[in-house]
Amino acid sequence: DLTRYPELDDGFVTSLLEDRDGTVWAGKLANDSEVCAISGERAQCHKPDGGFGTFVWSLAEDASGVLWVAAETGLWRWKPGPPKRYEMPGRLGDLITSADGELLIGLRGAGLKRLVGDELESLSIRSAVDPSEQVPDHVVNSNKLLRDREGGVWIGTDGLGLHHVKDGKADTFSSAAGLSGNISCSLFEDREGNIWFASDKGL
Repeated sequence: DLTRYPELDDGFVTSLLEDRDGTVWAGKLANDSEVCAISGERAQCHKPDGGFGTFVWSLAEDASGVLWVAAETGLWRWKPGPPKRYEMPGRLGDLITSADGELLIGLRGAGLKRLVGDELESLSIRSAVDPSEQVPDHVVNSNKLLRDREGGVWIGTDGLGLHHVKDGKADTFSSAAGLSGNISCSLFEDREGNIWFASDKGL
């Protein structure tokens, strides 16, 4: 059987996350976007004072059980406790957690960050070809993120291909090397550990 949730009919669902309590959270793209908590056959939708703007792009839950929301108006610490907004130095992309449950924040044109206290720190990423060469933040133009089962982080970019980061070193793949396209639309790891990359040009 299919269950329809009319509370989400007025927007485009951009992100889904099941938290440790079994609640499914949905983020929306709408004129006035919201996050919706789905439990059983009911959905309750919420937005903070000041609003999320027109989109909620990504959701993540860290090791301590904090639910994070990446929205047009910034990064939000959603629960537990009252919502808190963090100003970002660029447009938010995806959110994921590291192997130890730390929140990782993708920023378009500003690299990959982590939140330490209330401050953002850049993750140092070095070229796998020349480990003495640091990859500039603007090259790590995060659009889609995936952490694989081996702890590697895959960074799909908005026009600069795909980066694979492991132990602080990055390999880069692009259409010139056979990638279907340079704009990342989705990343997925299957049960056999294969990484799938969907671009604007194909799979």
